[in-house]
Amino acid sequence: MAGKLVTVPAGPRESVTKILPYLEGVVARGVVNLSEQQAGTASHLKLIGNVMILMMIEAVAETHVLAEKTGLMNEVMHDAINTLWPGAAGVYSRQMLSGQYYLENPMVPIDMAVKVSSHVLNLAEAHGAELPAYKAVRGQIEAVKKHCGSQGDLLGVYGAGRLQSGLPYKKEKVLKDDGTKMH
Repeated sequence: MAGKLVTVPAGPRESVTKILPYLEGVVARGVVNLSEQQAGTASHLKLIGNVMILMMIEAVAETHVLAEKTGLMNEVMHDAINTLWPGAAGVYSRQMLSGQYYLENPMVPIDMAVKVSSHVLNLAEAHGAELPAYKAVRGQIEAVKKHCGSQGDLLGVYGAGRLQSGLPYKKEKVLKDDGTKMH
């Protein structure tokens, strides 16, 4: 678990300081320390952080669609993504190319993505913030919902982009679940 979680403790500095030794390197790979911030600040941060996550997923999806349409092998594009932007972008790329976006049991159900993206857009509107790129991603989420219904996965934005570009929704797997090449 220590390699995946990021904790976001908020509240009185004394309380946060007491738990920090049990967080970083123990149950979390990192800590965003919100000492002296109201407890709701952590949820607020998480909600706004979803903007980056959804836009990164869409960027990786569009990159793979463009690569395929222009004759660049997806495996090569994946290697570039994984080398240039290791971490989340590489993980999303691997998940897309290993077919995890069309599994029977979605990892991130599309209905959850609809709900979270609605909260983000409502927050932005309430504060006069324009999010044009995020609204485009929301359109892709809606395309997944339309194509797959409630069984859709957030990573299905890759399949939606494929459909919009004249490719089938499902891509033949070119990577195994662990990221190694199929052939």
